Amino acid sequence: MMTFQQQLFEVALDFTNKLVLNGDATPTKAGSVKHWLKGSEPSDQAYSIKFGKVGEALAQWFIEQSPNSVELLSCGVKKMSSGKKKDFDLLWRDTTTNTIFLRELKGNIELDSEKLPATFSKMRGELQPELEKLYPGATIDVGILNWSIFSRDQLTKGLSHIKKCEQAGVPVEHMKEFTERLNIPLTQECWHDLGRTLGKQTWSTTEPLAEHIKQLEEQQKNTQDYIKQIEEQQKITQDYIKLLEEQLKAKK
Repeated sequence: MMTFQQQLFEVALDFTNKLVLNGDATPTKAGSVKHWLKGSEPSDQAYSIKFGKVGEALAQWFIEQSPNSVELLSCGVKKMSSGKKKDFDLLWRDTTTNTIFLRELKGNIELDSEKLPATFSKMRGELQPELEKLYPGATIDVGILNWSIFSRDQLTKGLSHIKKCEQAGVPVEHMKEFTERLNIPLTQECWHDLGRTLGKQTWSTTEPLAEHIKQLEEQQKNTQDYIKQIEEQQKITQDYIKLLEEQLKAKK
């Protein structure tokens, strides 16, 4: 039987293949220093954005693996009673406590300060009231899940953004609190190692095309040089044979 960590790594690698590597990533373009130095290649930012989907998929998987009496609810863009469409990143229910949990997933906690008021307004002013209508009598627990970090004590930046969120009544939690609530045996070391593993998988399998072409061209040139050497040796041999034949004719 596979251990929890083995299962986690297996599904995470699968999510990465399907959501990150199985598709086009925006390449770097002329006008940047990186393009000047390395040419066109998939941008780090493009892959980081795609990994947001991996974070969502893993969070849902954790809920499904929980031994608690919880159920994953339909997530994603929903049409609300007002007619507006809003994105419910992560939504689940604890049937024991009759609590509906809503989490806005953020891989990068350094939220753009201009977007913070809109985030607060959406969560407290629109999504929470909508859930209260859909689940009358249930406790509605809303917050932000900064999923790329296991615990807050690892942070050296982004703390001011967290403070703004929590002062506005929108709690921010990390993977430690999220998985503890679900009784999932995730450790800081495991989460750290998983991130590094997925990173190596992604960047090692996306070697820049220009570099790959350069290697092929070098191999082709070496092959052509080798063929040229053989042809020169053949010519020398043929000239020598011709000389011997002429010498034989002269003796006759």
